[in-house]
Order: sequence, then structure tokens, then C-alpha cells
Amino acid sequence: MPLTEEQTLQRAVEDLGEQLKELERRREAVPIPAVEHEHTDQADVVAQNEAEEAVSKLRRAGDRAKEEEEEKRKKKKADDAAAAAAKDLAAADTKKAAPAHVTVSDQSKSEEGKPKYTGARQPMQDALGQEEKYDSDTSPVPLVDPTTLARNPPPFQHDDMEQLCAHTDDGDEAVLARVDVWPDAERGKPRILCFSYTLSEAHDTAVKSLRMTWAQRCDGYLAMSNLTDPSIPSIDIKHKGPEAYDNMWQKIRSIWLYLHKHHLHDFDYFVSGGDDLFVVVENLRKYLLSEEILTATAG
Repeated sequence: MPLTEEQTLQRAVEDLGEQLKELERRREAVPIPAVEHEHTDQADVVAQNEAEEAVSKLRRAGDRAKEEEEEKRKKKKADDAAAAAAKDLAAADTKKAAPAHVTVSDQSKSEEGKPKYTGARQPMQDALGQEEKYDSDTSPVPLVDPTTLARNPPPFQHDDMEQLCAHTDDGDEAVLARVDVWPDAERGKPRILCFSYTLSEAHDTAVKSLRMTWAQRCDGYLAMSNLTDPSIPSIDIKHKGPEAYDNMWQKIRSIWLYLHKHHLHDFDYFVSGGDDLFVVVENLRKYLLSEEILTATAG
């Protein structure tokens, strides 16, 4: 069987090593003339110099051979990685077509001023109707559309609105009176995705309250839950460990991985909090557009 290029190069390195050892032995056999002798055997000096030069050349040749061998190994490793990536890409192309990310900007608004889809692809919710469904940690496309709430905000309503607004002795009214809401806030300036970590049991309570109030003012909103529901929109976030408060850090970790994978370039800022959070989004936009933050983000 003929030798491969790598085997041939390895054998050449071994041969150079043997020649180097032989020349070392020859050089050691040459007698070193004593300093006190007035007459030195010129032939011995020449032989020693030639041996040292030959050893030096062999060493340089060996070093070059080793460098070439290392370069070939690196190239082979890079070629193998490229082939694996091409294989993965080809496998991904065989999957059913899925919608691209939906981005929201101030240039992409409907006449009513609400964000709308950019592009004419099918809504992301349609991906859930396909034969193959994906978990949050394996899905090649977003499981839900984060702009759903901003495009279709529910009205603020309560079964007993009069009683709800009658609470004046708990201090909330005094606190709210001290809050000035920035009147010049515009959607998409900057693009903000808000998300709350929650559970499906809170979809009709705490999450419902978020959707009716501040969350709809974000450019995107996601309820990171244990149930996927495109109408909220919520996602069943897969994570290590149990669905428990003491394991919340694992859920947050998986949330950030999901956002990085699917929405890194769709939004400028990401706001995280529990389902009992309240954010004055207009004032958040003002702060993010302040000279302080613009200078910091400019590097």
C-alpha cells in the first residue's frame, strides 16, 4: 500500500533524525586540539567545522519538516471542520421552509403607528402548525413572534374597574403622581424587547396584567414560561434542572441563549424581569437615548 503524504513526511523526519545522530557521533570522535600546542592539525579543525555545519543544516531541515507537518495537520483539521459545517448546512436546507426573524423599526409602522412585519413571509406562528415542532433549545426558527403584543395590544379592562381604581390609601397614587412620563417616546427608538420569566399558571393573571399595561409599549414582548402560546406570546423555555424558583438561574441562562440565537440583531436592548415587574417604557426610551448611554455604547 503506498504511503500517504503525511507518512512520507514522517519517515523523512525520522531519516533526518538518524543522520543527525550519526553526525553527532562523528563530531564527538574528532579530537579537540589542546590550546597549549603551538601547531594544530588543520585537517582535524576543518573536519570538525564541517561536521558542525552539517549538524546545523540537518537541524534546520528537521525544524522545517516539523513545521510543514504541523501546517498540514492544521489544514486537515480546518478542512474537516469546513466539511462538517457544509454537511450541517445541507441538512438544514432539507428542513421545511420557516419564516425569518421579524424586526420592528420606526420605518416599519402601519398607518395606526403600530409595528408591522417587514417582508412578506408567513407569520412565525405558522411554524407551530408544521409537522415538525421544536423545543426552545433546538428550534432553527423563533417559536413565536415577539411583536404580536405590540401589533395587537389588548385594552385595559377589569371586571370591577371602579373598585380597582378606588384604592387610594396604599400609597400607590402618591407614588404615581411623582412620575413624569416622557411624551416624546417613539416605537423603535431604540428597539426594546421586554421579557418576563413566569409559569403557565400566571398567564391569565400576572401576565395578563403585563399585557394590558406596560408590556405592549415595548417593541417586542415574550413571556418565558413552561408553555408555548403564540397569542400571548409565551415560550416553553427548556432548561436544566427543575422548574423551580431556586433553579431560576438555569432558566435565565436558557432564555439568554434563546434570545441570542433568534433575536440578537432584531432589537437594540433586552429588558428582563419577573411577572410582577412594572416598567415605564417611555422613560426607559428617554434614558437609553440620553447622551450618557449613547456615549457609553459608542465605545
